[in-house]
Amino acid sequence: MLTRKELLAKSAAAFALASAGTLLAKESGHKHHETSKKNAATASGGKKIDKKTLEAAAKCIVSAEICLAHCEETLATGDTMLADCLKTVKDTLALCKAFVTLGASNSPLTKELATLCIKACESCEKECRVHESHHEICKNCADGCKECIAELRKVV
Repeated sequence: MLTRKELLAKSAAAFALASAGTLLAKESGHKHHETSKKNAATASGGKKIDKKTLEAAAKCIVSAEICLAHCEETLATGDTMLADCLKTVKDTLALCKAFVTLGASNSPLTKELATLCIKACESCEKECRVHESHHEICKNCADGCKECIAELRKVV
């Protein structure tokens, strides 16, 4: 039987794979409507979101989902040490999920959203670094945020 943490991790991994699959399908060389592709690129500032950037955000989502489950489990025991971590990881999850969704379709809002994602990931990384020596999950989340920030800066 799967634990809640394992279920969340597998769900997050499935989400990341589904997002990557959508992106790969879009990059598979199909030339259905060249005009639509040009319009999408223009709408997002003339810059298509790089696959590596979307993958970094998806990886951040997976580590953040695992961190969220860890924070919730810790809080359920009465230990409030990770309360602030829980708050920052929720912001990171919401914004990175939106970034992957909008970035994969070259939404004109992607660049603005990337700026918000950077702020959320910076807060999350900072908070997780406080706990990384005691919790490997927090270190992994902080590392995921750091990688995501580096890629998102290429968008803004």
